[in-house]
Amino acid sequence: MELLHLKYFQTVANTQHMTNAAKKLHIVQPALSRIINSLEKEIGVDLFDRNGKKISLNSNGEMFLKTVNESLSILENGVKELLDTNNQSKPEIKLLVLAGSNTLPDLILNFKKDHPDTTFKLLQHVDGEIDYKNFDFCISSTLDEVHDPFSITLLEEELFIGMPSNHPLATKNAIFLEEIANENFISFQSNKPFRTISYSLCKYAGFNPTIVFESDVPSIVRQLIIAGLGISFIPEVSWGIQADDSLKLLRVIDPVCKRYINISWHPDNYISKYAKEFRDFAVEYYSML
Repeated sequence: MELLHLKYFQTVANTQHMTNAAKKLHIVQPALSRIINSLEKEIGVDLFDRNGKKISLNSNGEMFLKTVNESLSILENGVKELLDTNNQSKPEIKLLVLAGSNTLPDLILNFKKDHPDTTFKLLQHVDGEIDYKNFDFCISSTLDEVHDPFSITLLEEELFIGMPSNHPLATKNAIFLEEIANENFISFQSNKPFRTISYSLCKYAGFNPTIVFESDVPSIVRQLIIAGLGISFIPEVSWGIQADDSLKLLRVIDPVCKRYINISWHPDNYISKYAKEFRDFAVEYYSML
């Protein structure tokens, strides 16, 4: 049983589409079909149900995929650890950034002052399911503080309500969240954690927010607020947005509005020494904000 054939099976199983899998693997579809057929004959059972050109993973395939995923992960981590031990690992860090993106350039810039050879691969916009195993770390946000061995809280920050300075409520310094139940909201896209946090806080206050604009760029959110097109939750630190003559930031009396920015990693992934150094640096960096 060849290792490469197991990787081919893994790709076909994940896509459940022979042609798409072949494109992803950069081989021709007939060759991939022969490899999968050969693998099934070697094992002695069918791994896929076939209906014309359509294939779907059957119960045998699901069982085998779990074993293949675990085996390939162990082998991959073993190679990474060997390279790391012999100082041959690549100084590369893969980040999935779902929160705190406004602070990221300065974080990376300061890290690279002492680690100039380190390269970063960043992913911010994700459609569909996320495979966290493809990243060294995920920077995300939660409504509640996380307590698990594979996450560290980088920052706890208050969430303000941002509104134009001429808004009727802008004469106040603090409000109850229910006071803005009938307002139009500007929010992040629905697949972002900050949108989930904002929605949860509004639900707790007894209403569903009316979303009239979506933007994942803090500076655009600020401009939309100033233009009078809606209001928005504004994080205290990570967005770098300050109140001025055109923008008022109000504290929320109830419910308590805050979020936690966390860095997490997949429990099955090997964390290289470069990744560990970045994680430790990120913890120190955020503690200074």
